[in-house]
Amino acid sequence: MKSAQHRHRNAVMVAVVVVVALVLGFAIAYRPAYRYYRQAVSQCIEWGNSFRIEEDHFEAELKADADLISRADASFPKYMDALPTSTISDAERMLDEMNSEGLIGSPSTHQRAQANCSSDRLPTQLRQEGGNFKVDTREAQGTISKLDDEFKPFRMVLFDDDLNETALMRTQVVAVVAGVNGLYDESKGLVADEGLRGKLASEIARVRGDVNDMAIRYSQYVKDQDALYKAADAVVASRNKKEGIDCGHQRCVALTFDDGPNPKTTPELSSLLRSRGAHATFFIMGGNAMPDKSSIASSAHRLDTPIGSHTWSHEDLPKIMKQNDEAQQLDATNKAILDATGHVPNQVRPPHGAVDEASRTYIGQHLGSSVVVYGVDSFDWANGATVSSVKSKVESEVQPGSIVLMHDVYQHTVDAVPRILRDLGSKGYRFVTVPELTGEYPRAGVIYYGRDNILRM
Repeated sequence: MKSAQHRHRNAVMVAVVVVVALVLGFAIAYRPAYRYYRQAVSQCIEWGNSFRIEEDHFEAELKADADLISRADASFPKYMDALPTSTISDAERMLDEMNSEGLIGSPSTHQRAQANCSSDRLPTQLRQEGGNFKVDTREAQGTISKLDDEFKPFRMVLFDDDLNETALMRTQVVAVVAGVNGLYDESKGLVADEGLRGKLASEIARVRGDVNDMAIRYSQYVKDQDALYKAADAVVASRNKKEGIDCGHQRCVALTFDDGPNPKTTPELSSLLRSRGAHATFFIMGGNAMPDKSSIASSAHRLDTPIGSHTWSHEDLPKIMKQNDEAQQLDATNKAILDATGHVPNQVRPPHGAVDEASRTYIGQHLGSSVVVYGVDSFDWANGATVSSVKSKVESEVQPGSIVLMHDVYQHTVDAVPRILRDLGSKGYRFVTVPELTGEYPRAGVIYYGRDNILRM
């Protein structure tokens, strides 16, 4: 009898040990498997959307460059010294090749991305599809760069005699000057080399002189903008150096927070970030930056927590452009942020990550701002989101160079942030702003998905 009881007890113990081992094995295997899956989904969506944007940009470039060819042909005698026949014929040949060959991939990339990046596919399939989109995007960028190099001489020559194009470029430069001046003001005492701030101040003063001289033409404004960016980049680099930030070698991540300011959660989050020495970027809605809440935005804004635009009322950018609502949704939001913080924003976060050629062009030309999207979605906005789910989503998808989407208007997000800072910090991550992550001053019309995914104009 005792022997039977003993055997039964041993069998139970063995069974318990097996169950515990299976549970532990599953728990150990689950996290890396979940991380692999989440990264596969997010990268597929990111690079699928990136290629769609580059397709749109390519088509716009082809149309614009065809117009330049027509104008050059029609005005040939006038510009023959700057644009000889060989230059025009070479450009025509390239344009014909581009039109006949098209860009890599099919014309239905957006639908393809939605279908092929569906979360019900195998992680290995998602990884492969994301990799394909990434290769396509990189090749598309090379093609667009060749077009730009070929037709830059045309723009410089023809647009100098085009009052409308000159006025558009002047508008963009005026907006860039305002944003760069904010960097100059805010960086006082925060850079390794104050002499670089002095050089930036000199460039700002010189370019302001140009924008006040109505005799200046398009090509000079292009040079002015390039000079401003060069001087501003030097200040950004000097600021990073003083802070010990080097995202080319460190594990950096940019946490971003949308939809605020909220009178309760935004100050709590802002205080929390500062107490932990964590930098972040906020994107606020114009309707939330009205006088009764402007003090919240003003107290939140600093060089290590810059504030960008998230439209007036969370409308998608393509819809804003179709409805001709730019003045209210974009221009008025910039003014509200300026009134609240004393600084012109230079970054726009598109609601739902939706951006197209028309909206990025407007944002670049009229606001001098960049477009900041994201590669990691915390899903803190989803029904049933919790502290645990937000933490899990972020930590499973984040990689060095990531831009993370979160929202400072949810208490569960604010409560998740300390745990995210702790866990990622223990893995060597540095929490930085978007400009600190990229190492450059935000470029007009450029789209930032992450440090390693920047879609230039």
